[in-house]
Parts: sequence; structure tokens; C-alpha cells
Amino acid sequence: MTHTTDAVQPSPGATGPDPSRPSGKSKPRPAGGFLETMESLAMALVLALIIRGSVMEAYVIPTGSMAPTLLGRHLSLVCPNCGYGYSRGISADALRPSLSEVYCPSDLYPATITESTGPGKALRALGYFALSLLLAGVIYGLSRWVYRDEQFARIAGLASCLAIFYCLLGSLQPLRGGDRILVNKLYYRFHQPRRWDVIVFKSPEGISRNFIKRLVAVPGDRVQILDGDLIVNGAISRKPEHVQEAVWRLVYDQNYPPRDFNRSVWEGPAGRYRVEPHQVVLLAAAQGEQALALPVEVRFARRSRDAYGGETLLPNVLDHCGYNRGLGRNVVGDLRLVGEFAALGEGGSFWVGVDHDEHRYRLWLEPAEDGRLECRLEVDGVVEDSAVLPAPSAGWHRVELSKVDYRLRAVVDGRLLGPVDLWPRPEPVRLRSRSSGVVLGSAGLEVRARRLRIDRDIYYTGSVRGSGRPGQASILLGAGEYFVLGDNSPDSRDGRDWRPPARIYQLVETVLFAEGGESDQRRAELLRYGLKAVPELLAAAVGGEPDEQRRAIGLLEAILPEHPVRGEPGEDLEETLARWAAWWREQDRAPSQVVPQENLLGKPFLVFWPLSRMGLIR
Repeated sequence: MTHTTDAVQPSPGATGPDPSRPSGKSKPRPAGGFLETMESLAMALVLALIIRGSVMEAYVIPTGSMAPTLLGRHLSLVCPNCGYGYSRGISADALRPSLSEVYCPSDLYPATITESTGPGKALRALGYFALSLLLAGVIYGLSRWVYRDEQFARIAGLASCLAIFYCLLGSLQPLRGGDRILVNKLYYRFHQPRRWDVIVFKSPEGISRNFIKRLVAVPGDRVQILDGDLIVNGAISRKPEHVQEAVWRLVYDQNYPPRDFNRSVWEGPAGRYRVEPHQVVLLAAAQGEQALALPVEVRFARRSRDAYGGETLLPNVLDHCGYNRGLGRNVVGDLRLVGEFAALGEGGSFWVGVDHDEHRYRLWLEPAEDGRLECRLEVDGVVEDSAVLPAPSAGWHRVELSKVDYRLRAVVDGRLLGPVDLWPRPEPVRLRSRSSGVVLGSAGLEVRARRLRIDRDIYYTGSVRGSGRPGQASILLGAGEYFVLGDNSPDSRDGRDWRPPARIYQLVETVLFAEGGESDQRRAELLRYGLKAVPELLAAAVGGEPDEQRRAIGLLEAILPEHPVRGEPGEDLEETLARWAAWWREQDRAPSQVVPQENLLGKPFLVFWPLSRMGLIR
């Protein structure tokens, strides 16, 4: 009987210890150790390829349609005025990057490429080389200890040194490639797609490309875009908390004060406030002077400096994004203010607020007689929620006030007020906002505000079906259909403006004249695009000949026997075309604007490169 064992058996010819080798020394690893390691790496590569094809795959983000959630090819910039770092998208075919009309998100200073030059750049490169040697030494030591193979350890150390130095040296260059992400290709085989997922899918336009967007509507939903918000089935579509945190867009950060303090971002009555590098001081304390006892309120308002030295006052918060050109075109009313506040004095109050058109949202903070802090959350002067904090009113208080997706909430020292549901409003929802802003105020107290940060929500621009009239059109999703939008809404080709591919014209014409198996194949391909052979496409495809139009309609009705609009026997061509046109209008969408279920490829979950942006995708 044969037995197997895990014990190491002596190889043939082994006769025992070698007396010539000193006692206590380990036996050298056979020369085949390096080859075995290479074989293991080859096997790992094969397994990785198998996993890539069926389980997981790495993608490179080509464009900035999801910025700044995911970055395409871009310039890494640092504002020379405030030091804030941000990215500017660059087209893949751009020969020379342009920074015309690109501004820092925090202080709207014109963008310039600032690179380390001369001694500074050389010192940084030497520092990176020293760090590469240090990390390579660690890898060399680990490889030698694990594999006990000097040759392999040297190769691993040298390769890691070169790779690390190359990556670190690349950080000195402003031009960067797109994010590298990992996509779980099995996720949607076991889970249903959910609103606000980031998904990878095949282009519905028939282009041989894969897209990455955010899924905002699922089968059965009717979607509209009103004033930058998504309205699904007649109600506001609110983002989950983790998604909302991921999509806030910076408007202002007090931790990056501009060098030219003359361009203050706060405006109010002269002599009643002052702006310091890292804080704003409101002078409303009762100090024996009647002027100081009156309330004071300052409003957030920025000035943008152009390349010619001129300035433009921006009293409202716009949908500006440093990744794109321009200062923004739409007024954004969904805002968040975060900061720390300290009040000096007694018998007064201070407040922070968000204004949106004629509505006023305020968080009042008032020191109580027993030393505690009373808080009130108001909408247009009506108290919606209140609380008394047990902590002493003296000292710094962390305050957050946000109004987003028709919901108002505040957090004071960890205590939540609200949320207050602002939907639906009694008045009709406007298609565009007219004004917005952030205010700080005080009455009877000297108030100091520091670490202020203002963010805005995504503002979805445009409309569906390319109508150019926001809110005037909507789409209804059928079974197995999804609607997607890009996080970089002003610069994203997505479900709002997808159109039937140009080759649909040739496809319809091929269906008319194809025979046999080719005809069946072309008809099946046409079905993938849905009912796109509307009268306009038919006329373009067949040149407007009545006989060919009749033949086209007959073929399409044969291909789609369940089509709801079928011509009656002997019906006039114009009547049939009118039926198709009426059906088309009732659909409220172009079929190419949706992503079919079979086009879903997977769910991205991780940015793994560059290391500075490594993290989960929300």
C-alpha cells in the first residue's frame, strides 16, 4: 500500500551532513529558487488575467465627465494666490494645455502653472531619490528574508527603487493621466442597480466604448431636471448621506487665505467687521456706543480677477468648477456652511444663514442666562426646531448649516437640529434660481468665525431630450432601462443628450434591402436600439420616397409585432406617419437616452492609482 506524506523526503544521493560546511550555517537555497519564483509570478499573472476577464477589471478614466469624483487626463495646479491645490481637465487630443478662463475654486484667482525650478526642484528630486532608496532597502530585506534568494532580492530592490523614484518624480510634473480604478464585474449579477451608484456600461449610442457615470433613475421612474435638482416620479430625489458627502463642491475655504486681502469675500457695513487671515470678526457688542449695539450682518460675495487686472463682482454662488473653464452660469441654492464660532459678551445672539431666492434659512445661537447655548433653526422667520446645549456657551462652537435637495439641517457641537423637509413648497418650483448666498450676523455680541468652509451641491444643467428648456421635458424608463448623469454636469455627455448613432441611418437602410440571414442579423441589431426609426429617421434613411417608407413601416411592424401603433389596412402613409409621430411624443424620451440592463458591465469600487487619490468610490 502506498502512503503519502507532507514530510520533506531526502533527495536521491543525499548522504547526510557535509562535514566541510561549518556547523550552524543554513544550507544554501538551490539555484532553482529564482526560476521557481518566476514560475510563481507567471502563474499569478495567468490567474490575474482570468480574474480580469470574469471577476474584476482595471479601467483608466479617459475624460473628466465624473470630475472631481474621478479625474481624467488633467493638470495638477496650485493657486499662486492662496495655495489651494486643484485639477484642470485636459482633452486627450490637446497638444498644448490651455488655462484660459480657469480659476481657483477657493478664491477665483486665474490659474497658472507653478513648477519648482532650479535648486528647489533639484532638492525635491534628491529627496525623492533618498526616499526611493530607503523603501527599496526595505523591500530588498523583506525579499531576502522571505525567499532567501540573494539574486531575486537584488532584482526586487532595484526594480522597486526605479519604480518608486519614477512615480515620485512624476509628481513634479503638472500634467497627469486619468485615475485608475477597479471594477467588480460580478456585482450586478447578484445585486440590483440602485440610484446613485457609480456604474460602468457599454455606450448606448453604439460606440465601441465603455462609459462611467452615476445612475440616477431605475426602471419605472419618470425623471425631470428642475433648477439643478433631480425630480423623480414628481418628488425630489435626495442623495444618500455618503453620496452627498462625496459630491459636495468647494466654494470657499478659509484655511487658504489669499495673499491680496483687498479681495475680501465678505461684505458688510464699514467699520462693523474686519477680515483677518484666518478669521472674520463681527463687531456688534454693546460697548456704550449705539452704533455697535445695532445688529450687523456680512454676506459672502467674491470678486474674480481676470488676466487683464480687472475684477468682476459675483454676489451669488454659481456652479463654478475649477476642473472646467469659466466661472459658472447657474445660480446654486443648495449650499453648506461649516465653521467654528466664538461669542464675546452677554445679552445678544448671532446667526449663520443661507439665502435662496426669497427664502431665508437661519440658525440662531443665543447664550442663555445659565451659561448654556440656545439654538433655533428657522425657515422664513418660523422656528422649525430648537435645542439647548448643555455645554457652556463660552468658547468655540463647531457649526454646520446645510440646505440641499429641499432639506434643511444644522449640527451644533454634534447636536442635530432638523432635518426640515422643504418639499413640496406651496408655490411652483422655479426652473432657475435668481439669487443665493451665505450670511453671518450678530446682535449685541462680538463674534469670531474661523475655519469657515462653503460647499455647493451638484447642479445638473440642461434638460432631457435636448429641448434646451430645463423642466419642460421628462423621460419615462421602461423595464430594464436606467438613466445616468455625470458628476461634472456642465461637461458630461450623458443621458441628457445621447442621440441615435449616425450609423442608425445606414442600419435602417440595410434592413430595407438585406435578405436572408443578413436581414435577420440587421433586424436584431436594430432591435437593440429600440424604436428609433421615427419618421424623421425614415425620411433621412430612404430619401423620402413613399414606396420605400411604406416598405420600411411594414418591415418595422413585422420586426416589432407588439408595437402599439399599427397601421390599419389601406391606411394612408401620412396617417401612419402621424401615428408614429404622436407615439413618439408620448414617449417623452429618445430610446438612446437610457442604458439597457444588458449594457451594464460592473460597479467600480476603488481608485488604486495615483496613490494620492487612492480610496473607495462613492
